[in-house]
Amino acid sequence: MRDLGYDFEVRTLDVNEDHDASLNGAEIAEYLAEKKALAFQNNLAEGEIVLTSDTVVWCKGESLAKAENEEHAREMLQKLSGSSHEVITGVCLLSKEKSIIFSDITKVYFPITDKRPMRTVATAA
Repeated sequence: MRDLGYDFEVRTLDVNEDHDASLNGAEIAEYLAEKKALAFQNNLAEGEIVLTSDTVVWCKGESLAKAENEEHAREMLQKLSGSSHEVITGVCLLSKEKSIIFSDITKVYFPITDKRPMRTVATAA
């Protein structure tokens, strides 16, 4: 954003990412991006714009949540292996006057089918 000449500051809020189970991939990403933006709505000054986003991995008709642990990560990678899925990013731009919400979809083919155990690599700073 700075490279484009925009001054900005990063603000964060904890936002519950629960959503209606009937939503599909793009609907989830856009809903969560808007939900995050609306959390800032009452704190926006005149002329300010908030930019929020959320990314969803949509595979075989379901959203893959963030991995809870290493075993869950392995299960997710196995589900993705050998098939295509969509990575969907929803974006919301919100000002006091209006909001714009959109999403973009990237189709990803994940060809890894190797079932060897994953190994963890650690590095020291």
